[in-house]
Amino acid sequence: MLDDLFPQDEEKKEEEQTNIQFTPALYVLLGSTPAQIGLRLKALQDRAYGDLPIYQYLWIDTDTSTSPEIDKWMKSDNVTKTNIGRYDAATVLRHLDGYPAIKAWWPKIPHAGLGNLSQGAKQRRILGRLSLFALFDQTKDGEYSIRDSLERAAQRVAEISKYQKVNEMVVGNKTYSVDNSRVRVYLVNSMCGGTGSGIVFDITYLLRNFFEQNGVQAEIIAIQILPSVIERAIGQTDPYQRQKVKANAYGYLQDLEYLTENQNWNVEYPSMHVDQPYAPFDYFYVVDIANTAGQFLDEPLDVYKMISQAMFFLSITPMYGAHIGTLTNTAVFDRRYKGKLPYVSALSAANLIYPKERIAGYCAHRLINDLVTQLNGNEYEANEERPKHLQLIEELGLQPNILFNNIKDNLNVINDQLDFIKRAKEPGEALSYVSNERSNDEIERAQLFKTFTLNRESLTERAITDLRNKVAKINAEFGPKYAAGVLEAFLNDKAQNNSINAYTTRIDKDTSLEGDVLKYTDELEKSVNSLGDLSKKFIQTAFKWLLKKEWRDKFEALKADVITNMANQNAALLRQFIALQQKELYVAVGQEATSLKTALDGFLKQLTEISGAIAQRVDSLIHPRSSGNLFELSKEVVDGDYFVDYYESKIADINIQKVFADFMDLQVDQSIANLKTFENRGLYSALIKVASNRFSSLLDEINILEEMKSHYGDQYENVLSEKMDSVMKYCLPFWRYYRVDQNMLTASPYFIGVEDADSELIPEKYRRMGNVRIISTGIKDMVSFARTEHGIALWMLVEQQVWKKAYDDFMRISAGIDPINIIPESSSISIDPSASDANDTTFALGLAFGYITQRGAYYYFDKEKKYTDRSIQPDPAHRIGHGREASATSFATNFEWVNEIDSLVKDEIATIGNVQASAHLQQYINELEKSKDRLKVEDSNRKQYEKEIELIKTVIASLE
Repeated sequence: MLDDLFPQDEEKKEEEQTNIQFTPALYVLLGSTPAQIGLRLKALQDRAYGDLPIYQYLWIDTDTSTSPEIDKWMKSDNVTKTNIGRYDAATVLRHLDGYPAIKAWWPKIPHAGLGNLSQGAKQRRILGRLSLFALFDQTKDGEYSIRDSLERAAQRVAEISKYQKVNEMVVGNKTYSVDNSRVRVYLVNSMCGGTGSGIVFDITYLLRNFFEQNGVQAEIIAIQILPSVIERAIGQTDPYQRQKVKANAYGYLQDLEYLTENQNWNVEYPSMHVDQPYAPFDYFYVVDIANTAGQFLDEPLDVYKMISQAMFFLSITPMYGAHIGTLTNTAVFDRRYKGKLPYVSALSAANLIYPKERIAGYCAHRLINDLVTQLNGNEYEANEERPKHLQLIEELGLQPNILFNNIKDNLNVINDQLDFIKRAKEPGEALSYVSNERSNDEIERAQLFKTFTLNRESLTERAITDLRNKVAKINAEFGPKYAAGVLEAFLNDKAQNNSINAYTTRIDKDTSLEGDVLKYTDELEKSVNSLGDLSKKFIQTAFKWLLKKEWRDKFEALKADVITNMANQNAALLRQFIALQQKELYVAVGQEATSLKTALDGFLKQLTEISGAIAQRVDSLIHPRSSGNLFELSKEVVDGDYFVDYYESKIADINIQKVFADFMDLQVDQSIANLKTFENRGLYSALIKVASNRFSSLLDEINILEEMKSHYGDQYENVLSEKMDSVMKYCLPFWRYYRVDQNMLTASPYFIGVEDADSELIPEKYRRMGNVRIISTGIKDMVSFARTEHGIALWMLVEQQVWKKAYDDFMRISAGIDPINIIPESSSISIDPSASDANDTTFALGLAFGYITQRGAYYYFDKEKKYTDRSIQPDPAHRIGHGREASATSFATNFEWVNEIDSLVKDEIATIGNVQASAHLQQYINELEKSKDRLKVEDSNRKQYEKEIELIKTVIASLE
C-alpha cells in the first residue's frame, strides 16, 4: 500500500548507484617466486577491473630468465622489471675500496668462486644485498637502475593524473572512485632465498624515503613466504638446499626482530643516505603451506594462487578499506609474549564461485561432441538442382568444351601461303607453295603445341588453387564429410557423365582424335599427289591446251582440295594435342582432388577420435576435483544438474555447424592440407576454445546470487547460507602457531565481498555477525571470502625451532663463509628465549606417561604405548634419537611429535584428573631421582635427569 502511495521512492531506489572505491598501491615482487604471484594478481585485477594505472607492479630479481607468461605480464605499461644480476660479483669484492657503500657492511669472508650473478643470488642473502648496492645506479639493457626504479615507482603510484581513468569508470549502476589520501606498498618475497630476503629491508626503507620526498605517507605491508612452501617446491631431492632455506628464514627473522624492536635504519647507499626511524613494516604477514586447521595447499602453485587471490581481495577490491579499518584498533605495541611483540599476521582467501569457466568448458565439450556427430551425418547428396560437384566443375572451368577453348585460346595455324597457292598458274608452282606451307604449318604447330602446353600448365595451376580454396570453403561451411563427398562426385559421378574421371575416360575412348588425323593426313597426301600428277602427265599437258577450261577447273579444284585438307589436318592435329592436354590437366586435378579427399577423410577420422575422448571427459567435467585435507581455493554454487540444464537450454539457439566454420576461420592457414598438420591435442584445444566462445559472453553477464536464486528457487537462502557457512568455517589463515594459553586472543576479522553489498539476496544473518564485513566489489560471478588473523609473536610459529636448528647447524659447519644475517648484531638474538622449555617439558611428560619409550640407549615416539613390549620391534621412523640428552634435543625440533604428545598428555590428565596425574608424576620423579643418584656428577645424563625433574615439578605445581 505504501509503495502505491510513494512510487517516487521506488524510482529513486532504482536509480541509486553503488560506488566502488579503490586505493592506489605499489606491488614490489622480490625474486622469481613473487613474480609468479604478481602476474596472477595482475590477471585477477585485469579480469575484474581492467589495467588500472593506480596499481603499479615492480619486479626486482637477480635471475635474468623469464617465461612466456612472465613476458605477457611484462607487456603492461604498469609493470616494470629491474634486474640486479648480470655482473661480476668477484670483481666488485676484489676492489671494495672503489665501493665504499659496500665496504661499510660487507663481512670479512672468503669470496672465491662467486663469478657472474645472472641466475640468482645462490641462496646467499648477502649476495642479494651485494647486487642491490653494486648496481644501485647502473642502467642495463634499457632497464631502470634500482634507484630509478624505486623512485619512479613511488612517483607513478602517487600521481593524481592516474586517478582520472578510474573516476570516469561507470558500469551499470556502479561508479568507481579513488581514495587518494593514502598509498599502500606490498612487498612480496620468500624469507628463504637470497634475493628477496637479502634486499627487502633496503627496498622497504628506500621506498619510505622516496614516498616521503613526494609528500606521501605510505603503508608498508609485507607478505612473506615461509620455508614450508619453498621446501615443497624443492622436493626431497636436495636435502642441503632444504636445510639452507630454513637457516635463511631464521636469519631473516632475527634481522626482522632486531629492526622491529630498534626501529632504526641508517644506511649509506652509493648515491644517497637513508635514515628512517621506523620498523620496516606496518603490517607483516606470513604464508605457510597449511592453515590453522591443518589443511594443506597441494603444491607451491596453489600457494601462489591463494596469495594472489587474498591480495586481490584485501588490496585491490574495496575490501581493503574495511581490512585496514579493523587493524586500526588492533594494538601491537601494548602487549608482549615472553617479552616479544606480537606483530605477525596471516591471511587466507576462498571463493564461492559461479563456475563459468568450467560451465563453458563443459558446454564446449558437449557442443564439440554434438558438432562431430552432425559432421559425421552430413552426407553429400548430388540430387540438387545444381549439384555442388557440378558447380565446382563449372566454377573451375573444367567442362570439356570450356577447357578446350581455354587451352586453345582462339589460336590456329596461320596459312600464309594460301593466296600464293590460289594464284599459282602452274601445278609445279602450286606444289612449291604447298610444300612451303606444309613446312610452315609444321613449325607453327610445334609453336602452338608449346603455347597449349603452357596454357594447360597455367590452367592446371589455377584449377588446383581454385579447387583447394573452394573445397576449403565447402569444408568450412558443411564439414569434412560433406566436402569429401563433393570431391568423390567431382571425381566419379554416379552417371559417369560429368566428373573428372568421366572426362578423362571420354578422351581415352574418343577414336576420332587419332582417326581424324590419319584421315585428313591421307586425304592431304592424295590431293598433293593428284596436283603433282597434273603437271607430270603429257595427256594432261595436252589436255591443258586442248581443253583449257576443263584443265583450269580441275587445277583449281585440286588446289582447293589441298588447302582444305591442310586445314583439316591442322585442325585434327590441334584437337588431338589439346585433348591430350585436357587429359593431363584432368589427371593432375584428379590427383589433387584425391589428395584433398584423403586429407578430409583423415581429418574426419581425427575429429571422431577426439570426439570419443571428449565424450569420456564430459561426465568428469560436471564434478569438481576434491581431495581430502587439501585446501581448495574455490567452491562452486551449482551442481552437475545445473551444467546439463544450462547446456540444453542454450543449444537450441546455437548454429552448431557455424561453430566449425568459425574454427576454420580462425586458422591462419585454412587450406585442407593444413588439416593434416593438426595433432590431436592441438586440435582438441582449438575446437574447445572456439566452442567456449559460444558460451563465454553469455556466462560473463551472469550474477552469481541471481542465478542461484533462479536455480534453487525457494531453497535459495538455505542453500546459499549453507555454502557461505561452510566456506567461513573452512577459510582459515595459512599459518600454524602455538597458543600461549587459552586466554590468548588474536584479531581475526572476516570479509565477504559481493557485487553489491546492499543486495537483498544476501541473507540477513551475515549482516548481523559482529566479526564480518560485507563489501561491494562490483564482481558478478563470485562471493569472495578473506580472513586475516593478527597478533602473534614470531616465536609462536610452530616450525620456528626447526628453522633455528637448521640455522645453528649451518653456522656450525659453514666456517663463516655465509653469515646469513644481513645485520650482524641480530645474530645473537633468540627469537624465543625460552623456546626449549616447552618442548623439553613435553619430552619429560612423554616419558612420564609412556608416550616416549626407552629401548636400550634409543628413545622412540610411542603414541600407542606398545614398545614396552620387548617382543615388538620399534618402527625406525619412530626413533627419536640415541642417548637421552640428544633425543631431547632432536624431539624439540619435530613439531608433529611435540604437538601430538602434548595433546595426548593433556587428554590423559583430563581423563584421570589433576590429583591422580600429580600423584603419577610425583612417583615418576622419585624414580628419576634414584636413576640420577646412580650417575656420576659429571655425567651429562645426570644433568638431563635434573632438568626433567625440575620441569615436571613445575607441571605438578600447575595442577594443584
